[in-house]
Amino acid sequence: AHESVTPGGRMVTLAFGIFVILTLAGYTANLANFILATKDLEGLYEDVDDVVSSGQKLCMWSSTYSTFVDHRPTISLSSVLLVTSSEQAMDELEAGNCAGVVSSEIENERILKLKANCNKIVVGSPVMTLMLSQPVTAQFSRGLSYGLVNSGSEKAALALKYQNQDECAQPEAAPTKFDIDNFYGTLIITIVATCLGLTIRIVRCSYARYHGKDFVADPNAASNDDAAQEEARGVDEQQRQETF
Repeated sequence: AHESVTPGGRMVTLAFGIFVILTLAGYTANLANFILATKDLEGLYEDVDDVVSSGQKLCMWSSTYSTFVDHRPTISLSSVLLVTSSEQAMDELEAGNCAGVVSSEIENERILKLKANCNKIVVGSPVMTLMLSQPVTAQFSRGLSYGLVNSGSEKAALALKYQNQDECAQPEAAPTKFDIDNFYGTLIITIVATCLGLTIRIVRCSYARYHGKDFVADPNAASNDDAAQEEARGVDEQQRQETF
């Protein structure tokens, strides 16, 4: 195996090893962050039919029950718990008196933003379409219709009425993904260690040449060669003495 034997070489090897370890650690962290995802809430039932077929009740506004029965004639009144507000429906749902709530889209958007209902979600497709109207006198009908169609005041009024802070919003978590910027420090350390190792190598070579020595990669190898040569001279000298 090829191993670094000089101080400069060992320094470069150490810095490169640290760089490789941190790079692998960053790759592992990115891979884990990619594989693991935040688990979303899952509903216990798929739709209103699933709730009724399981023997549970539905909570809904009493004002919408007649229209609901027209769309779902197989669901009887015994499977429905009538309420007068979305807050009451959520209380009944929390108490276990019903397993699902049938409400309007805008009511769901409002009520599900409250902290007490953060563990609830909308499931299934829309149950029905309910057309609502507000009777007005003939004196104001044309002007009111024109204003609602062209100025969008109806939507603005609804948005103002149902405007509330989302108490279920999760704060944005700090990104855990490693980017190339996170490896600048490690790369700089590797470059500095490499330059320092090369500087030590050049200084040692220059020092050896200045003193008239043939500097090799392993400084111990030079001393070992000198010792071997001295030993060989001693053996030759001993053989000559024995010959004489």
